[in-house]
Amino acid sequence: MTEQQITWPKTREQLTRMRWQHVNFGICKGVNCKKRIEWWKTIDKAWMPLEKVFETGELANSLFPHWQSCVDAQNFKKPTDEPKAVPAAAKQTEMFK
Repeated sequence: MTEQQITWPKTREQLTRMRWQHVNFGICKGVNCKKRIEWWKTIDKAWMPLEKVFETGELANSLFPHWQSCVDAQNFKKPTDEPKAVPAAAKQTEMFK
């Protein structure tokens, strides 16, 4: 099976068509960043900080996830838990009672 590449929606119109909701504008709270960002909510209600990366050229006015360019991105990452152990497979006699 081959991997299929997902095309990122680059414009506000494309995001809206995907049923994302624009919430508001803001400034990154990173100590060294302070870039202007747009807050969007995905269809799954996850918050996504987006920023306009290019002013000119083919990707002018495109929006991309802010964490890709934020110099303080590591300060916003949530700590991850240890990977959970995979439970042992149940015996067939335990599965059908």
